Amino acid sequence: MSFRKIVISFCVAALAGSASAQGDSFTSSDVLAWSDEGQRAFYLNSFGMAGIVAMQTGVHETHVACINDLLAENSETYLPVSEIRAVLESYPDLHPQAVVMAIINRECGSFAVQ
Repeated sequence: MSFRKIVISFCVAALAGSASAQGDSFTSSDVLAWSDEGQRAFYLNSFGMAGIVAMQTGVHETHVACINDLLAENSETYLPVSEIRAVLESYPDLHPQAVVMAIINRECGSFAVQ
């Protein structure tokens, strides 16, 4: 599946549930308009929460390690904020949580349980 299809799939899934605290119109463009510090906090929180959820499933241990490595500046697989920002810039009209989940899916593998 192409990365674009993954992003769109996660966006549809994110928006199909209940509306976010920001409302249905919350997009990557909104996050990109924030200060660099605000964006970094959003990215760290989003990746961190995905790691916590992965940890709780009991079947995504490799995802937990991968997500932690993406955030660790001393890791070989560290994902700089500038790279995260670049992906959000490519999908400005999509929900940023969907884009973050698509990045995690691309970097760490699918969350699908077999």
